[in-house]
Order: sequence, then C-alpha cells, then structure tokens
Amino acid sequence: MKLVWALVLVGLLEGPGCSVLSSPGVPSVDLGAISVLRHEIQLAIDPASHRMRGMDRVTIQVGRREVREFSVTLNKALVVAWVSSEGKLLPFSPRPLPPSTELDTRHAHQIVVRLDRPARAGETLIVDFDYAGEINDPPKEPRHLRFVTPSETSGHIGPEGVYIGPESYWYPDVPNSLASYRVTATIPPGWEVIGQGGLVAHEARADATVTTWDASAPAEGLTLAAGKFVVVMRMSGNTEVATYFYPEDRELADEYLTAAAAYLDAYSRVLGPYPFPRFSIGENFFASGLGMPSYALLGAGSIRRHYTQPYALGHEIVHSWIGNHVFNDNGGNWAEGLTTYLANYYWHELTGDLQKAREERRMMLLSYAVYVTPDQDYPVVQFKRKSDQRDNAIGYNKAAMVFHMLRREIGDDRFFAALRTLVAEYGGRRIGWRELEALFSRVASRDLRPFFARWIERAGAADVKAEADPDYHVFRRIPRRDLHPMLNLFATDPRRIVVVPNGGAAAGEPYRELALRVAKQEGVVLRSAEEVGAAGKALRDASVLLLGGPNAAPAFAWAARGLPLGVQLRPDGFRVGGKDYQGSGMALLLSFRNPDDPDHVVSVFYGLSSEAVKPVARLLFFYGWNSYLVFENGAVIARGDEPPRPAEGVPAGAERHLRNVRQLTHGRQNAEAYFSFDGRSLIFQSTRDGRGCYQQYVMGLDGSDVRMVSTGRGTTTCGYFLPGDRRVLFSSTHAKSPACPPKPSAQGRYLWSLDDYDIYTATLGGEDLVPLTTTPGYDAEATIAPDGSRIVFTSVRDDDLDIYSMRLDGTDVKRLTSVAGYDGGPVFSPDSKRIVYRAHHPTDPAELARYRELLARNLVEPSKLEIFVMDADGGNQRQVTGNGAANFAPFFHPDGRRIIFSSNVHDPQRRTFHLFLIGDDGQGLEPVTAEGGFNSFPMFSPDGSKLVWVSDRGAKEKGEFNIFLADWAP
Repeated sequence: MKLVWALVLVGLLEGPGCSVLSSPGVPSVDLGAISVLRHEIQLAIDPASHRMRGMDRVTIQVGRREVREFSVTLNKALVVAWVSSEGKLLPFSPRPLPPSTELDTRHAHQIVVRLDRPARAGETLIVDFDYAGEINDPPKEPRHLRFVTPSETSGHIGPEGVYIGPESYWYPDVPNSLASYRVTATIPPGWEVIGQGGLVAHEARADATVTTWDASAPAEGLTLAAGKFVVVMRMSGNTEVATYFYPEDRELADEYLTAAAAYLDAYSRVLGPYPFPRFSIGENFFASGLGMPSYALLGAGSIRRHYTQPYALGHEIVHSWIGNHVFNDNGGNWAEGLTTYLANYYWHELTGDLQKAREERRMMLLSYAVYVTPDQDYPVVQFKRKSDQRDNAIGYNKAAMVFHMLRREIGDDRFFAALRTLVAEYGGRRIGWRELEALFSRVASRDLRPFFARWIERAGAADVKAEADPDYHVFRRIPRRDLHPMLNLFATDPRRIVVVPNGGAAAGEPYRELALRVAKQEGVVLRSAEEVGAAGKALRDASVLLLGGPNAAPAFAWAARGLPLGVQLRPDGFRVGGKDYQGSGMALLLSFRNPDDPDHVVSVFYGLSSEAVKPVARLLFFYGWNSYLVFENGAVIARGDEPPRPAEGVPAGAERHLRNVRQLTHGRQNAEAYFSFDGRSLIFQSTRDGRGCYQQYVMGLDGSDVRMVSTGRGTTTCGYFLPGDRRVLFSSTHAKSPACPPKPSAQGRYLWSLDDYDIYTATLGGEDLVPLTTTPGYDAEATIAPDGSRIVFTSVRDDDLDIYSMRLDGTDVKRLTSVAGYDGGPVFSPDSKRIVYRAHHPTDPAELARYRELLARNLVEPSKLEIFVMDADGGNQRQVTGNGAANFAPFFHPDGRRIIFSSNVHDPQRRTFHLFLIGDDGQGLEPVTAEGGFNSFPMFSPDGSKLVWVSDRGAKEKGEFNIFLADWAP
C-alpha cells in the first residue's frame, strides 16, 4: 500500500512564503562557518517508490565570526520545500559544492540559507528543513577480485531494502560536525528500521511501523537501514543486543547474539564500559561489512556464512569504542589499525590461543609482502580509508603491528591503561596521531617521539632477518621469493595470464564468468588452452591462472611439469596433501611455482563437475593465501602450504634419504613405533580393533604377527623394548581407571593431556606386569640407553615437567633438568653418553603463568619446543634449535653427531610436520620427508640401516596415522 505521509507542517509561519534565492553567480558559502550539534528528524520512507520525506530540526552553532547566511549539504535528488527558524520562513538556494572539497559532487550540493538577522559568533540556532525526493542508487558489485570494499552505492531505498548513510546526504548537514541524533521513522507495515543509539519507541500499526532512535552521544553521521526483518533481542548485562535478520535466517539469531555478548563483555573489560545502550546486528540486502555507532550491517551472504569471527563481528563491535565513539581526525586514520589489533589479533590472546595469535601476526606481514611493493609503499599517517588491498596492508595490518610493537615497547600495563584513558578522555571527540602519541607518552611516562616518527611517519619495515624474529613480533618485509606459492601471488604479479579450457560449453562454460571477471583487471591476458599449447612459450615469464586443470590440455601438460611431488591431478580425481579425493562435489585450487621461472606462480582451479565449480568460482579470490584448498560442495575441507623454496640443491619434495618406503599399519591411529634391541621387531601404540584409546602392540618389520602387550584397560603411551627383547616397557593409566581418560577441552588450541600415567614393564605376552613408578601424576616418555644401563623419562613429581633417569628396576631416580618449563621426550645417544630432548622454557611472565596454569590442569601446549642435548648425568645442557617452531620427537642419527626430529618450521602457518636432520651444533638443517601433512616419532634401527616413523601420508580418513618403514640412504 502507499505510505501516508504523516508529517505535520509547522503552522502560523511568518515571512514571504517558500522563498528561493536566485543568485548563481554568488561565491559558495564557507562550509566551516557553522557546525551542527543535533538533528531531530521526522522521516517517512516509501520503498516501493524509492522516495523519502524528511523534516529535520537542526541545532546549529555559529563559528568564530558573525554569519548572515550558512550552507548545508544535501542530496541533489532531494527537493527542499521550506526552511524556517523561530517560526519564520528563510530564503534558501541550491548551489554546487566547491570543486576543491572532498565531498561527493556527483550526488550532493549545498543549500545556502540566508538568515533574517546576523547570528553572533558562538550563537546557537534552531533551523527546520522540510525536504523530499528519491534515493535510488542500486548497489553495484565491487571492482576488486577480492571484495575488500562493500558493494558500491551512495544509498538506496527500494523494495529489496533501505540503506541511507552520510554518503547518501539524506539529511542537511555540515561537514566535520559531531552531532547527536533523534530520528522517528515511519515505514510500511512489516518493515523494521535499524538506527543508532537506543530504541526509545516502537509502534507496529496496521498502516505503518513507527520507530524512534535516539543517539545522544556525538557521531560523525547517521546511517539507517530497513528491511522486512524478524527482530530478536536479549540483554547482555545492561546492554540490549538485537538481531535484525530476514525470516529465512532467523534461526541464526542465537549464534550472533551469543557471540556479540561475549565480545561486548570481553572488550568492556579491556576498553571500559560499552558506550551505547544497544548493539544491533542487521542483515543487509547487499554485500557489506559495516560498523556504525551501536550496530553492524552485514550482507546476507556473510550472515549465512556465520560471520561471527573476531575479524568479522568482533571487529565491528570494537569499532563501537574505536572509530565510532573516539573518532579519527582528518590527519589520518589510526582507528582501523587499532581495531584490527584488538579484534582480529588480540582476541586470540584473550582466549589463550597463542598459536592463532602468532598466525595472525604472520598474516599481517604476509599481506604487506604480497600487496605492497617498495615503490608503492607509503607511511601509515597517510592512510585515510581502504580502497584496495595495498591500503588494507598498510592502514589495517601494518598499523596493527605498530600497535603490537608499541605494546611490547611500553609494556602491557601501560599500553592498556592508555587505551582506557583514550576512551574515557576522548569519547565523542576527534583525535589524531599526534594526540595519540602524546597520550601514550603521558601514560608511559616516556618520550615516544622516535617510535612514532619511525613507524607512523615513515614508510617501510624493519631490516630484521627471519631467524631473529621467528614469531613475527617485528614488522618486517618478507621477501617475495620466500613466500609459499599462493593465488595472491598470481593476483599481484604485473604479468598475468588466464587460460581457459577448449571444448566449448561442456569444458569451458563453468569457468567463463570467472575468466571474464579476472580478465577485466589491468594487465591480465586471456588465452585458450589451445592457443597456448604444450610448450607453454607464452606462459614462461608470467603468473598463470589455469582453469579446468587436466581439461585444459595441452596447457596443462606444460603446467604439470611444476606440480609438487606427490600431487596428482586427473579429470576424475586428485591427490594433494597426501590424500586422494574423488566425487562430483570436489574442487581444487592449487598453486605452485612456474616450472620455467620460479619468480612466478601457476594456480590451477578445477572441479570434478560444473556443480563443484560454481559455488567456489564466485569467491575464488577469498581463498588466496594457501598453496592448496580442497572444496566439497563449495566448503573448504582441507588446506595447506608448500614450502616456500626447496633446500639448496634438493629437488622440491624430494625424500632422498628414504628408499623402499612401506606401510606397516592400515587405518585408525598408530604411533610411536620403536625398534627392539635386535632390530627385528617393533613396539607401537594403536587404537586398532575399535579401541577408544591407545594400547601397546608388537609386530614384525613386515607388519605381521601383531599382538597386544598391554592390559587393554585405560590408555597407554611410549612403549620400548628392554635389553634382551623379552620384556617391554610402557606407561599406562589402567591402575587409576579402566576407562579412557577424557580428552582436554582445547577451545581451538592444540593441547597435550598429562594423564596420570605410571611406567610398567611386562612380558611379550602382556603378563607379569611390574610397576617402576608409583608417584602421583604424569610419569611417561620413557626410553632406555643402548647399553642397557638406565631409563630416562619425564615426570611432574616435582611440580614441573622435567627429565629423570633411573635404573631398569625403577631405583636410583635422579632429576636431570630443573629450569621452569617443559623438558621431555628424552632419548640416549648411540654411545649412551648423551641425551637429546625437547624443551620450552618460558621467560615472559605472562607466558610462564600460562604454562603453569595449564600444568595445574594437567595440560601442556606444545606450540613452541626446541631441541636440546645434555650429558647422560644432566650436565652441559645446550640448545640445538632456535627457530620458534614446534620441534619434537628427537632421535640421534647413528653417527651420534646429527639429530632427526619432527618440526613445523617449514610451514609459516605451523600446520604441517615433517622430519628434518640437523647437526648437534644447530647447523646443516636438512628436510627428510615431504609427503603428507604429519610425519613424526622417527627412530633408526640399531644398525642404522632403517628408519621407522609415523605419517598421515595416504590416509583415507581424517585423523588416520600409520607406521612406515624405509631403508635409510646416507
């Protein structure tokens, strides 16, 4: 139905009636002569006709000098009916905006109002505007491959939804004003309006819905959104939290309300009380991720993708303090960097996920390395708004890292005290980088001018080598050649070629829209596979996006020369990350180095059916950071990275030390396989036979004659043969409980559970069980010296994770380590005179406190472990590695001078583990394995001819690990 305009005109107006000035030749009025203090708006919206009508009572304050006329900005499509003050009509005239302003001269102009008397400097006036017209700029898709900006619109009123913000110029305003707002909006029945501040009135009538929003805190502008929403509201402390979702998405409300409440609670403790009475989450009719004072407006696609992550909903909520309560001045945008630091990054510290926090720091450096070339860099102080990924890398990510370094520079207490002071003192005000510097200097009681001059006012990054900053605490440039292959390297290469398959609609149609969209980017060349040919001459000095995979022959024949070892791509399936994938819903995005020029990359995207391609193609460039991603029906089910560059002189992925690799177990979880003293048998732990937790088994080197040697109760770990190979040793919890111990609540982190193990010996038949330890808590990780003299093991008997040794009968226990932190996984050298082990000794007080808090809960987080060596009596303890990664499961090479161990040092994301060799002096790091995503627990046979280890290579199910044996090639 047509909306009835319910605006009542002010009566008994004096003056000449709707007068309009006519003086186009008069210079424009000074836009800074006045400022707006408050808007009180009566608004009617008719989505069907794209029209609105507004009556705005504007409270104006005159500047430093007397004025006889003033100007406000307004959308050109809105026609002013009259302007009045103190019951008198005032003459007015539309005029163009000065061309030098930063305002949108396409959509806005100025309305010049002549007062009936001079207004004194500092005087406050109340002026009424009555205006109406269309706001009809339908949203357009962003220009970028990866949507770093929302759909482009200056504002839209339509049947699909309403979005009007400051860029719509939908109410008379003065640039740079900080005003409060009260708006009463009338809209057709069944519609709901989302506004800023608090919802103070709501009336659902038969002919209309009327809502009143009051935003008493000053803001830079007013944005309204409206749609046919279902509203769900709950309280979080004293704050109303509400969702405005379309009916088909109403079941998602609880997820968003719960997440919002958690963020509001956490950041209120960090930044001070939440500055608004309400926080709303609105579902938008176009792609967006916008944060306004007291609400976030997210596109429907984002809502349905569960956009509750810290970088998403959390980011918009932090803006309620930073950016929408404390404002940037016009000298630069610091708020996005600080919001990114607090939301995208610091949330992971708040929740204790230090590995994810490290990954966020790495990604910030990665984005700078990919999107900011030295010749296109600029200082953080020059960033004002995001228009492309370069701006994102500098204004969001570099600025966030600068705040991280500032925090480390002045300490946590002073950093967070400064943030609380910032919100308390500058709420409702603007502040720039210089004032921010002064505030931090004041709270820190030190001059921070050199820090801000270096990191805010100058371009560039620190000249620091990766070895000196393994955990990415310093903002530094990662050389492009050191990055792992990824789609984003294609997207940022000056020379780019897109190759589409031949064969008409059947082969090429699923990729056509994607190819045309990419080809619109500057510098991109579009070619068919047939044009390129198997020689690939045109592709040799460019980065290539090869669509269709094997269906793009003969171009694929050229690209296949560069495929990483172990990767196979076929029309009916593919193998990547050590696993095989088949089925019509599967698709793959794979990036690797150009086989003719490793300075460029090849990215292959294909699906096993057109249905598998379509949901991924539209969002392909959202997935630009990994070397490979596997999709099933549009959802990511696996991802990983290839090493940045192979070791010098070693082909990518080579396993040159391993010959005649054979798999000894098949299915479920099998781990920690260790040789007998005669080298003819293995003891290992397994969940085979349907078990819920590990039991100990022995088997021959061909995988035959498998038999259990533990009790079948509780869980076990760390089996080992005793000298003579007639008895075995292992740790077990069966004496405490016959059930499997509960798994730890990891909350997104990787934790090891320190269950109440004791060490036992038993016969090969699982009989004559003899306990060697009986102390409370964790006693495990036991191994035996090759000369049969002593056992080394890990224990918490002295309230820390330390290494001990004892005789084979459990007597003469000696403590070998005593530094605070985790010491474990000890193994003797071939001559039994030294021990290699893993350790992490936290020195940061917060990290040490975190370690002790986990230890009190019988947990340890092995995200950082280094390899150490010591004498068999605990003397001469010395660190071997220092890469900041998770290095564990060390074992001496038969020569007694090198160590083989498992590590994720090669993977910037720390997700995959491979075996490496290193000298006991920390030199000569060499990769051993390349297949699969997890390789660990290596052990050489007593004669040094074989290596046994655990791997997920060839796994058919998630979480499957098997025992592998190989002949060792020196």
